[in-house]
Amino acid sequence: MTQTPRQSVELMIRHAHVLTMDDGERIFEHGAIAIDKGRIIAVGDDADIAARFEGKRSIDAQGAPVHPGFIECHLHASFQLFRGALPDQLAETDAFDTFESVFFNTVNDEEEYLAVALAAMEMIRNGTTCFLEAGTVLTPAAAARAAQDIGIRAIIGDAFIWDQPQGFAQGMVESGCSACAAQARTRPVLKRAPKTRAEALALMGGELHRNGDPEALVTGHVAILGLGTASEELMMEAKARADTAGVVLNLHQSYSPADTEADHKRFGTDPPPASRKDRLPRPQCHFRPCQSSDRRRMRGAARQGHEHRLGARRLDDVGSWRLLPWKARGTVAARRQYRTGLGLGQLVE
Repeated sequence: MTQTPRQSVELMIRHAHVLTMDDGERIFEHGAIAIDKGRIIAVGDDADIAARFEGKRSIDAQGAPVHPGFIECHLHASFQLFRGALPDQLAETDAFDTFESVFFNTVNDEEEYLAVALAAMEMIRNGTTCFLEAGTVLTPAAAARAAQDIGIRAIIGDAFIWDQPQGFAQGMVESGCSACAAQARTRPVLKRAPKTRAEALALMGGELHRNGDPEALVTGHVAILGLGTASEELMMEAKARADTAGVVLNLHQSYSPADTEADHKRFGTDPPPASRKDRLPRPQCHFRPCQSSDRRRMRGAARQGHEHRLGARRLDDVGSWRLLPWKARGTVAARRQYRTGLGLGQLVE
C-alpha cells in the first residue's frame, strides 16, 4: 500500500500543549500545529499532524503551552508616554482636570504614533496580538499607522465622541441643567475634541472605512467616551451605526462611584446600560471597566441574552483558569477570567 506523501509546510510546532479556543475548547496535551504562508493549516495530536505534514522549519515546544494571541480589549495606547507619571492616589474628581486634560492638550501626532508603537511592541513581546483602542488617541490615523508598522492587529475608534463633556467622570445629567452649564464652564476644554453634538456625529464611525478589506490588520469600531458624557440621543445613534456596520459599540461605563450613581439617577435603574431593556437592546456592546457596577446587574444583563463585554472589578474577585506547564517562564498559579460575557481568559484572537 502506497503511503500518502506528507504535505510540505513552512513551519511545524510540535510537542506542544495546544489550547485551541475553538467552539469545543479542545486541548491537545501532546499537540502540534502546521503553518503555511502565514496561515494555520492544521491543529491536532502531534502524531497525527506529523504524519500528514512536513515542515521546512520546526519548533520543539517541549510541552510548553501554545495558544492563540491574547486580545487587549481596552487600551489607552497613547498613555504609554506618561506611564508612571500619573499619581497613584489622585482623587477621581481631579484626574481629568489636573492631569489628563493637560496631557491631551499637549500630546501631538508624532508622540501618539510613538506611544502606540511602544505599546504594540510590548504587547507582541508578551503574547498579545490584537488590541482595541478605547477612543482616546486624538489622531486615530497615527494609531493605525503605528499598528501597521509594528504588525499587530488593532481595532480603532474615534476620539472623545461626546456631546456633554461636562459630565466627564462626574456623571452630570443631560444638557439644559443650569448646574451642568456652570460645571462645564469651570472644567478644562480639550482643544481637539468635539465641542457640540453635531461635531461628534460628524466624526462618529470615521474609522469604519478600514473594514472593507477582510485581510486588514487595522479595522474600525464605533466608540463614544461614556462616563456621563453622552446624551441618550448620542448613545442610541452610536448603537445604530455600530449595528449597521456590524461592529462593536465601545464606551466607558461605571468607572467610579460618581458616574455610576449619576447613571442610576439619570435612567432610574442601575448601570450598566445592558440592564436597561429599552435603551441598548441588542448585543455587541463593550462596557469598560464596570469596576463600580453591581455584579448582580452584570449577571442579569447576561441572562437577558446580551453579549456585553464587562471588565472585572478586581482580579481576586473572579474565577481561576486551569493550571498549565508554563516551563522556564514561570508557573502561573491562577489565570483569572470573568465569564459574564467574554472575560480575560476568553478574549483571544
